Amino acid sequence: MPRRTWSFLMPVEDHSFMKRFLAYYHARFTVWGKILVGISFLGAGASAPGTHLSAYLLPSFIVALLLTAHLFTLIVRPRLTARRVMAAPPAAGSYYVYHVAVKNIGKKPCRNLAVFESLLPFGIYFARKHPQFVNTIDWLEPGEEKQVTLVIYTPWRGIYELGHLLVGTAFPSGLMRKCRRYASPERLSVYPKFLPQIQFQLNPRRLFEPGGIVESSQVGHSNEFLSTREFRAGDRLRDVHWPSTARANKLIVKEYVEENVMRVALILETQWPRGERADDFEGRISLCAGIADALEKRNFVMDLFTSDPKIPPVSVGRSLENIDHLLEVLSCLEGDQEVDLERLFRQIENRLLHFSSLIVFLKDWNEGRAKWVKRLRAIHPHLRVMIVRRKPTTLPPDESVTVITPKQLGGMIR
Repeated sequence: MPRRTWSFLMPVEDHSFMKRFLAYYHARFTVWGKILVGISFLGAGASAPGTHLSAYLLPSFIVALLLTAHLFTLIVRPRLTARRVMAAPPAAGSYYVYHVAVKNIGKKPCRNLAVFESLLPFGIYFARKHPQFVNTIDWLEPGEEKQVTLVIYTPWRGIYELGHLLVGTAFPSGLMRKCRRYASPERLSVYPKFLPQIQFQLNPRRLFEPGGIVESSQVGHSNEFLSTREFRAGDRLRDVHWPSTARANKLIVKEYVEENVMRVALILETQWPRGERADDFEGRISLCAGIADALEKRNFVMDLFTSDPKIPPVSVGRSLENIDHLLEVLSCLEGDQEVDLERLFRQIENRLLHFSSLIVFLKDWNEGRAKWVKRLRAIHPHLRVMIVRRKPTTLPPDESVTVITPKQLGGMIR
């Protein structure tokens, strides 16, 4: 997720103490239990200035009732198993809806069950008021399995770890639960928020990959299947098309044509100085993700390069890695105080001619970046530069440079 620094003025749910308190409070008390806790605090506050002992009767009674309910939670211990049924990764700014399967492995029915996540990591939050949130099971027979629906709000992209599940029963008091831990921690990926740039236009050159490419339909072969024909002297037996051979009663082999590959390099600058708003940085990542999604649907092969030295190049498309791998890499970027574009140039210099086109995502357009882009263009003329920036660029950009504001990312880029 993008880096965030602690501040006393942060929202209440972002403070560590409040996150722990609210997680315990909601998992421990039922609705009626919360009401009684509130009444006890109000009663104690109202009776504090007085000197009559009768003013303390109601708060004392409620405290005794809650203590009794706590003792019941220690006696009733249902035997259960619980596991998450994870859905597809969400995008930043959306709700993540998934299921939890709860099974009764005991010999007695279980009543009034409720399922919760343990303490959520910083950056994602419970969405208990979401209309799909249903975390209770009224009755569960022995050997029976039912599912509940949990909802998490994911405002920030990133890779998070969901902790243990908490499952407890409010039977027989109906006021408190004793929750037990189930399931093991699981990873949750939140992809960058982006709109598919379906109208994005790119005119790359076609490249032939000699010597065999792993993207072709036949590993170790740089040809694509075209048709079938009769066997000729010198044809390989592994190219025989046996179903056609059986029908024709003579050897039929598969015929191939040389394959051209559309390979695009996505070059992303990750500079994000401290004190700057995250709009420009998040906008570059969202634009890169949207264009990658559009190119993947057109069967392009893509290589992602970033100015972050800790992030290795990523290749996706066709029979390589799925685009989800690229989106996960974009989810992990935290931004760098300073970037070394010269190091990035040395990393990709010897590989530039292997790409049909280059798409460069920059933070600004100044003298240093203009010279850097000129060096790239001298090697590879099929290059597009895109800048996401709220403020005007330091120098007026060239005609080949597209400048867009974060608010304009909702539209389609041509």
